Amino acid sequence: MDQLYAQTDFKNIENNQAAQALTMLVLASLVIYLILILSGLYWRDWELIFMAAGGFVFQALPFWMLKRGKVLVASIILMVSTLTLVTVFATVGQGIYDVALVAFPIVFVFAGLIFTGVFCYCVLP
Repeated sequence: MDQLYAQTDFKNIENNQAAQALTMLVLASLVIYLILILSGLYWRDWELIFMAAGGFVFQALPFWMLKRGKVLVASIILMVSTLTLVTVFATVGQGIYDVALVAFPIVFVFAGLIFTGVFCYCVLP
């Protein structure tokens, strides 16, 4: 697991911790998107398959940014893409009655884990 983000040696411990958390969040979301794709194939729900495949593809960009040493940019991309996909899942699903709305507080908690310093206080209320 250390080889996924350790190609770039981060100067401070906050970036190392954020890179570890970000790597785990990306891997967890990849597993969730894979489960959604498989369940969409089982139910033959093509909208779910395409949205989950789009989410699966968007997870490559934070990994690439981590390898370049851009922890904050990778965090922003991950959170914006996750919030966008949860919003799209809820919109295409049952709207305010969709179970995807449960993911919003989870995303905000994870954003608090990976955003550090002043950026966290400016963006997250």
